[in-house]
Amino acid sequence: MAMSSSLPVLQQSRWLRFGSLCVLYSSQGLPFGLFIVALPAWFASQGLDAAEIGQFIAIVFLPWSFKLIAGPIMDKFTFAPMGRRRPWVLGAQLGIIISFLLVSVLSPDPKEGFMVLAALGFMCNFFGALQDVAVDGMAIDILEEDERAQANAYMYGGQIAGISLATSLGGHALASYGLSVAAIIMLVLVFLTMLVPLFLREREGERVLPWSDGEAAAEVTASSGRSWKEIVGSLLKVLFLPLSILLVMAEGLSRITAGLVTTINPVITVQELGWQQTAYSDWYAICGVIAAVVGVIVGRRSLLAELTRYAMPSSVQVRIFAQPLYF
Repeated sequence: MAMSSSLPVLQQSRWLRFGSLCVLYSSQGLPFGLFIVALPAWFASQGLDAAEIGQFIAIVFLPWSFKLIAGPIMDKFTFAPMGRRRPWVLGAQLGIIISFLLVSVLSPDPKEGFMVLAALGFMCNFFGALQDVAVDGMAIDILEEDERAQANAYMYGGQIAGISLATSLGGHALASYGLSVAAIIMLVLVFLTMLVPLFLREREGERVLPWSDGEAAAEVTASSGRSWKEIVGSLLKVLFLPLSILLVMAEGLSRITAGLVTTINPVITVQELGWQQTAYSDWYAICGVIAAVVGVIVGRRSLLAELTRYAMPSSVQVRIFAQPLYF
């Protein structure tokens, strides 16, 4: 109990909340940066064509479309003595680490082991998307309402910083040492960010680890009793709001465009224009860092903040609240 009581509590410090959410968002940007940007550039340098690169990106990005399902599941199930979202965050990060470990051990060839690498990328991004939903839910749980706009800017900046770091470091590691070393570097980075939720608690009195001393907070215990009917009903209620439908349509069109550009860019720059894959990765990373800095400085209140007044799964609230920053 002494160890548990001596560790920081997110609910008690504004800047600890901001810093932790920023670091956690940078962690989930690492699988995205390696598999969606650095590896396609490497594929282009290895002679794979646009169709193959597009197929790979489609497979590894697919788990990010399942987040709407993950939110209600997290709202229903958790290990309350360790917090409402923290067990999910730790489990997702452990999954990312295991995924990168498998990539480093198997190190499939981009041509002969294409589908194996795509499956590992799917697995890694599955846990990255799972962490994204868990951290979103944690943000809604622990942030004060007047902190959300500012915290959203830090979270956005952290994610772009993570993507940029993985893109640049991963691109150089792939070019100089190969896939195995690139995966190990990502594994180490995720492990370092995992120390943040490992040694923090959401609320006073909660357990640090399953076997530690501590107990569930009253508010977490009370919220875990919601029925599936209540959770799904509140979700459907907000999804069918006119503004929600407009947002889904706009985001869908945006993602289609982004997918085409992400596929074509490395082919044009590396194969047609003769860029080195590291130059492409560095260019992408630098643009990302600039976007992150601007996003943090210009952090603003979402036009959709009014949607958070409706009763909906908390892990969905912050995604809707944050979404305009991703256009």
